[in-house]
Amino acid sequence: MIRAHLWIILTIAALLASCGSGSNLSNRDVDELLNVVKLSDCEIIHDNGSISFKRSETCDKARLTGAQGFYRFGQSDFHKGKYEEAILNYSKAIYLEPNVADDIYLKRGSIYHILGRYEEAIADYDRAIEINPNDADTYFNRGIAYRKLGLYEEVLRDYDSVILLTPDDADAYFYRGVAYRNLGRYEEAIADHSKAIELNSNFSNAYNNRALSYHGLGLYEEAIAEYDKAIALEPDKGFYWRNRSKAKRALGDREGAIRDCDHAKSFYLVPINCY
Repeated sequence: MIRAHLWIILTIAALLASCGSGSNLSNRDVDELLNVVKLSDCEIIHDNGSISFKRSETCDKARLTGAQGFYRFGQSDFHKGKYEEAILNYSKAIYLEPNVADDIYLKRGSIYHILGRYEEAIADYDRAIEINPNDADTYFNRGIAYRKLGLYEEVLRDYDSVILLTPDDADAYFYRGVAYRNLGRYEEAIADHSKAIELNSNFSNAYNNRALSYHGLGLYEEAIAEYDKAIALEPDKGFYWRNRSKAKRALGDREGAIRDCDHAKSFYLVPINCY
C-alpha cells in the first residue's frame, strides 16, 4: 500500500474509467478530474495489477464529491444527445464511487439501451437492482432489454417484479402479456391484456394484442371484435388494419380482408403483405 501523488491517482482514475468507452482521454477529461476531485488524502491499494482506494472518511467524501460531479456532467451530455460522452462521465463517477445510487446505473443502462447495446444495458440494470431491489423502473427497463433479445422467460420474471411493486401499472401487464403471447401462452396473455384494459380502457394496443392471442387460439371472430375496438380508438395505426385483414382472411371474409389490407397500405411507405 502506498500513498500516490494526486496527479497519478487522477490519471489512473481517468484511464480506467474510460476503458471500453471507445473514447480517447482528452484534456477536458483530465481538467475535469483535477477540478472536481480532490484525492490528496486518499491511499490507493495495488493488488495484482488492480487498483482500489483505501476506505477512510476523508477519502470517501472526496470520491463521493467527484462522483457527483461526473454524474452532473453525464446528465448534461445525455440531455444534449451526446451519449458516448455521457457514458464516459457516468463511468468515471462509478469508478470513483462504485456504490453510487442505483440511479446512475439506470441512466447509463438507459443510454446503452438507446444505442442498442442491450447486454451492457442489462448489466447496468442488474447492478442498479443489487443496490435498490425495490425500484420498479429498473425491472421495467430490463424487461424491455430482455424482450429486444428475445429472452421472454426473463421478461416474465421482470414484469412479475414490476407488478409486485406497482400492481396498477397497465404497461407492466401489457408487456408481460406480450411475453406470454410470444411463448404461445395465449390464455395468460389474454388475462394480462384484459387487466391492462381494466386499468386503462383507452389502451388500444392492449386490444390489438388481445386480438393477436385470440387469433393464435383460432378464435377469429373474437379477434376481429378486439381489432374493431383498437381501430375505433386509434384509426391511424396501419398495423391494426393489417392484423384485422389477416383475421378476416382466416375467417373466410376475403373481400373484407382485401378492404382492410388496402387501407393498411395507405399508412406504409413500402409495400406490405397482409397475408
